[in-house]
Amino acid sequence: RRAGRVDAMERFGNETEEACREAMKEVPDSAEPHYRLGRIYRALMKDDEALVEQERALAKDPRYGPARYERVVLATQQYRKRIRNFLDRIGWEFQSPTGSPPLKDLLKNDAETQVLLNRIEADLRETSGLPPGAAACAEGMYAWVIGEKEKARERLVTAVSSDPNLEEGYEVLATLE
Repeated sequence: RRAGRVDAMERFGNETEEACREAMKEVPDSAEPHYRLGRIYRALMKDDEALVEQERALAKDPRYGPARYERVVLATQQYRKRIRNFLDRIGWEFQSPTGSPPLKDLLKNDAETQVLLNRIEADLRETSGLPPGAAACAEGMYAWVIGEKEKARERLVTAVSSDPNLEEGYEVLATLE
């Protein structure tokens, strides 16, 4: 995906999907094949399918940290889309979730937004076993969502310094600059 080779990425995605489905048959109680399939779906920008697979992984093992991390990433993306849609409806230009008045206050009566925030908070309580970079990235994305810009920046810089492959960390950092 980084190289812009969509055809190669789709081939790799198909091969990975097939391998994950085979692994699901061989180890039906394992969360990992669902997590891995969801991860490849996110890389292919199939976020709805990615979330379904992370939910399946967590149904098999509710404490599976990698799937919880992926769900934080996906919920953060959904939250950002909700913000954009909301701002489009009221005629504001999207900058970041720290506008004036705070967007979290404007959206506090939106049930779907609250579900997303509650899910992110619950997932953050269960991130034991994650690599430090991923844990910091999840914390930074949550800080970004609730409008704590400086904390978000600090945690995300820590995250990408620890693991330069955390593209989602760079994406959120770019909205803070």
